[in-house]
Amino acid sequence: MTAMTADRETGARPMTAALRAGYAELLAAARASVAAAARGDADPVAWVRGVLEDRGQLPEPGARPAQVVADARSAMRLAGWTP
Repeated sequence: MTAMTADRETGARPMTAALRAGYAELLAAARASVAAAARGDADPVAWVRGVLEDRGQLPEPGARPAQVVADARSAMRLAGWTP
């Protein structure tokens, strides 16, 4: 293993861990929202809204859900990821 490869791997580990933690947090919020909706809670989306708000990722006021999803899928395609 070259020094350059080792540096990349060392730098990638914390980034991968942060991505996994962020995904786990968002997944937990989504699951909590589904459970809250099943219980009939007044604002089941509050769990997801809180995570998105903390990250500065709330959709613009009046955004259409289908457009929010389409925008995200377009960004993923441009980045070389496929849904």
